[in-house]
Amino acid sequence: MAGTSAPRRFRAAVFERAARWLHARGEFSPDMMEEEPVADMVRETYRIIRKAMDAGVADNVIPAAMARKLDNSAFLFSGFKTAQELKEASLLLREKDGTVKGFSRFLTDIRRIDANYNVRYLEAEYNFAVSSAQMAASWAEVSQDGDRYDLQYRTAGDDHVREEHRALNGVTLPPSNDFWRYYYPPNGWNCRCTAVQVLKGKYPTSDDKQAIQAGDRMTDTPKKRIFRFNPGIDGQLFPPKHPYYKLSKEAAGQVKKAVKALQETAPEPDTDTGVDLVRLRRRRKEIKEEAKRLTEQQFFNAQFDKPMIISGTGIKEWLNQPHKHIEAKNELLLEIGEVMQNAKYLGSGTDKRNASAMVYFFEVAVKNEPSWIIVKEHVASKCQIYSISDNASILKHIQKKTSEE
Repeated sequence: MAGTSAPRRFRAAVFERAARWLHARGEFSPDMMEEEPVADMVRETYRIIRKAMDAGVADNVIPAAMARKLDNSAFLFSGFKTAQELKEASLLLREKDGTVKGFSRFLTDIRRIDANYNVRYLEAEYNFAVSSAQMAASWAEVSQDGDRYDLQYRTAGDDHVREEHRALNGVTLPPSNDFWRYYYPPNGWNCRCTAVQVLKGKYPTSDDKQAIQAGDRMTDTPKKRIFRFNPGIDGQLFPPKHPYYKLSKEAAGQVKKAVKALQETAPEPDTDTGVDLVRLRRRRKEIKEEAKRLTEQQFFNAQFDKPMIISGTGIKEWLNQPHKHIEAKNELLLEIGEVMQNAKYLGSGTDKRNASAMVYFFEVAVKNEPSWIIVKEHVASKCQIYSISDNASILKHIQKKTSEE
């Protein structure tokens, strides 16, 4: 595993515990997925994929509904991957005469499986999840604007770009065009392509039939065809037709059941350890109901000369955003008037996905640690409280600080 960076490194002890368990059982079937050594492999894979997802959306405030879909898909992917890995390993349990191999021999024989699934495949999956999460977050913003802007396909523009991807560079079409349903990036393992909003009329509209034909050529083999999906529309980090999901209906149902059970006991991402999840979810529903009154109010800040509002969508985003101090962050919403009044206005920037929209940043304290409230203003619309984040990387989007305004 030399050369593999720490966030994406699968811990060897997790694999070896599962190998010992598998050797002792002498077989594997998906109805064993909830047994602890197997569950630990699912959690370990999910931990790494979740890191990739977080890296992908670090520069965006991803809508909470989208984040939950992607998180669910990451967990499910981890479950199916583990099932396929152990199924493959179980085929090496026995000698040709049917006797079970000694553990040392068995472990040596399955090292290749470990290297494939937990190093080589995992590296490509990590990179794909980063890009997929990034593009899903982007799609959420694009979809809010409808066809007000066009969407343009862009490659990384260097010598490493695949020729079939290069053929799509510059394709410019409205987001509602079917082209984006199937050829929205990423379009393969280690694909670095992106799609950006552009003003209508700035670039000529492409011939969509020719663009779709080029997309077909780009994904013209069974292994490539799985990438004909849109992570933002499908709410999936990985292709829905990925080979990991190819199990019998009964086996797939057992994997899904096990993953659901694991999710119910998993901590919420980026939260304090020890949070009572039942209490958290119950209180979140209560706050959401109480906060309905906020949609009829305006909020002000002495350093900021525009009134602000919060919508029902903004309330959902606030409550569902991951946060280190998630309970305190949620309670803060009920005092949003006072919170905005006392917040420190830091500055503004243009939305990186929509140059006509402005984004404003305010700093507040949650349990004596800084967090940042994001307010968005679209053309001819009011300033809306969009979300809150404890990820300091969003501050790099400030283009004009308060002292410059």
